[in-house]
Amino acid sequence: ASLAPALWRKLCLRGSKGAGGKLDALASQGLLRHVRAIDLEFAEGLEDAQLALFGQLQDINLNGCQGVGEGVIVDLVARAGPALERLSLYWDLNVTDRTLEAVARCCPQLSELNVSGCKRITDTGLLATGAACRNLVDLNITRLPAVTDDGLIGTVLNCLGLERLNLYSMAQFTPKSYGFLGMLARLEFLDLCGHENLTDNSLAAIAQGCRNLSYLNLTWCVQITDESVAKESGVAGCSQLRLLSLHGNKHVTDATVEALSQNCPKMQTLDISGCIGVRDRSWTRLSGMFPALASLSHHS
Repeated sequence: ASLAPALWRKLCLRGSKGAGGKLDALASQGLLRHVRAIDLEFAEGLEDAQLALFGQLQDINLNGCQGVGEGVIVDLVARAGPALERLSLYWDLNVTDRTLEAVARCCPQLSELNVSGCKRITDTGLLATGAACRNLVDLNITRLPAVTDDGLIGTVLNCLGLERLNLYSMAQFTPKSYGFLGMLARLEFLDLCGHENLTDNSLAAIAQGCRNLSYLNLTWCVQITDESVAKESGVAGCSQLRLLSLHGNKHVTDATVEALSQNCPKMQTLDISGCIGVRDRSWTRLSGMFPALASLSHHS
């Protein structure tokens, strides 16, 4: 019995079809009060009243729990307070700026935030969180159509310690905000898939400032050319790259592949599918150029 508190610090019911009933059973045994981390990703059968049984949490994963109301999320955040380090709310269409404003008020130590697909979030919530949570290192704000350049700029300026930034499918951004990404000197992961407004000048500025990148997704960034990728002053100068996707970009050529092979010895995944300017995209050729290469596919 003395081990019970430690054993129940993390509760994982990921994908569980009867998660609500399981929470009721655990609550009846008094075990939920010991929990500090919950992973209820895509769990089914949850009710707001059951989530209200948790106390001060350090890690909250409610990804895909669309039946959970915003009110109970705000209450969870408020109870967690400064203890909350990680919050993941992927694809919860109930989430609005109200949730992020609660995070800003209560959770200054937050280090990881995922609000991907929470389409009702705007600059207001994002800016409030960035201003209050200066310790953010991992931020996922993919598929948020109401967030603008101003929201991204303000967040970057407040969170210069970011190491992971996922901006997948945020095609509304423009060079106005891209230039600020180069200020994130600690950035290791950057996803810009689908950024049709990304220019060579913007990409070069990002690459020059983010030399620690190991993951860079430039799939369907249709404006970029060898000018920003093949030069050591651009992407080819990011010598720590392990994954680079140029999938679907028709204006990069063999010059890019040659430059990457000379400067990026750690490359494990290089996706140049659809890069018609590269004459030979075969495994035989590319595996000979990149000694660590394990895959030619990233985007599907």
